[in-house]
Amino acid sequence: WGSTIRYKNIDQLQEQLDSIMIRRKKDDVLDLPDKIYVNEYVDLTREQIKLYNDVIVDAMDSKAYGDERECVLATLLKLRQVSGGIGPYSFIKKNPKLDRLEQIVEEAVYSGTKVIVYSNWVEAIKPALARLQKYNPVVITGETKDTDRQAIVNRFQNDPDVKVILGTIGALGTGLTLTAATEVVFIDEPWNEATKEQACDRAYRIGTTSNVTIHTIITHGTYDEDVHLIVEGKGDLAHAI
Repeated sequence: WGSTIRYKNIDQLQEQLDSIMIRRKKDDVLDLPDKIYVNEYVDLTREQIKLYNDVIVDAMDSKAYGDERECVLATLLKLRQVSGGIGPYSFIKKNPKLDRLEQIVEEAVYSGTKVIVYSNWVEAIKPALARLQKYNPVVITGETKDTDRQAIVNRFQNDPDVKVILGTIGALGTGLTLTAATEVVFIDEPWNEATKEQACDRAYRIGTTSNVTIHTIITHGTYDEDVHLIVEGKGDLAHAI
């Protein structure tokens, strides 16, 4: 299906940016603790493996999509849905990602900290919310009213019984202060590092007093691993520039 294998004119771009831009990283100007990144690998179930392979076979054999690009994008979405057990694959009986999420949250709460849980999709947040009910979770997604957002944040920040906040990366991952958490979990990743780091920085900002651990749940041997490499590659390029 093809991929970007190199970038052009980086030297020229760097030269132009050097004359107009100064960069000060948060680590350089704020006395903050460390960020710790942990990749949490899980395996697909047999049921998921069969569905995953079926999606690939259907994509190779089907002519119904028409446009090749649309075929690729639709297939990639389905592969990620199979890995997460969401959308048309929500019938999947066992969900290794949610199993690992439960373990991470249980360990964090036992250690006395709070947790932020992110996904790209509302349909992944809803089953995660059901799994974590005993921790009195609150939620912010695109479906949340703007007038309710700050009250939800305040509950998470100030109520000792509210241990978890869940949300979509687009809705929860920008513009909010969630420094009560020192653990951040991505059920699935966004497409670029800047978006991911913006979401992480809801917990990692002025007022943070403890190390922040970022967990990314990745299914072995699936497109999850490719997305993770894409995110890292884009991050490396951005940092180099």
